[in-house]
Amino acid sequence: MKKEPMQMWEMVQEIYDDGFREGLEEARREGLEEGRQQEKRDIACCLLREGLVADLVAKYTLLSVDEVNALQRQLAE
Repeated sequence: MKKEPMQMWEMVQEIYDDGFREGLEEARREGLEEGRQQEKRDIACCLLREGLVADLVAKYTLLSVDEVNALQRQLAE
């Protein structure tokens, strides 16, 4: 009978560990994507400062024209 509670504990621990690992992996993916988006915005700002038009900046950075226009407004402030 003593084995049964231990097995349950091991099952609970395994479920917790799996969830924890999945959570870490998801956070890692989200962090990487956030970093990529920030890098695109940084490059877009550099291109805008160099005088490149918003349409081309959007094309080369894969940001939307609206995002690039918002960055351009921020740079003008």
